[in-house]
Amino acid sequence: MGGHVFANVSPNHAWRGKAQLQNSGIYIPDEMLQGATAAAFDKVMGDELGAG
Repeated sequence: MGGHVFANVSPNHAWRGKAQLQNSGIYIPDEMLQGATAAAFDKVMGDELGAG
């Protein structure tokens, strides 16, 4: 999703209509996206989701 989230524009309509794309503000450090950390994440997620 590229660090994006959707926010409900019409809170009285419980997500039945308009949503606005917003930046989540979450940043994952580059060090966590490579090497042993990335490999461990991919393994766990592959095992959990059956994609590996």
